[in-house]
Amino acid sequence: MVPTSEWNGAVVPVSFDDDGRFVTFAMRKEEKSFEEVRQRFEWKSGKMTSWNPPVPADFWSGFVQSDDGMYQYYWNAGLFQGSTKLLQQIGAGAWIPGTHRFIFAEAAKEGEGMELFQFDADRKQRTVLVTGLSYGFSLLGPSSDGK
Repeated sequence: MVPTSEWNGAVVPVSFDDDGRFVTFAMRKEEKSFEEVRQRFEWKSGKMTSWNPPVPADFWSGFVQSDDGMYQYYWNAGLFQGSTKLLQQIGAGAWIPGTHRFIFAEAAKEGEGMELFQFDADRKQRTVLVTGLSYGFSLLGPSSDGK
């Protein structure tokens, strides 16, 4: 049987990500399981291998990475450089094009609302950009100049 979403019954597709060096893909192992089968194809060698992202096997392995592929942000695990976790953050976020700076929002630690942050992965530095955002705030993405 084809795996379907528990949320809305839609067919759960195989997800592919091609960064020009590797094509990673993941799909559910079986309909009643959340466990994923994860593989990676390397364009240069033409070889297919197992892909082991730093996400539990029964969590979705979706990610976005910096333009050069040095850093990855996994929606269910946080920001990594290879297998080293740099930032524990789960939720929406985006890379500023051509940089190692990641933008994301989270609930404010003090008071109410949301805060917008920038994380510089090279410096391992987190900076608050905007405070007092409404809980309905959503991040569409950064401009090409990062401003």
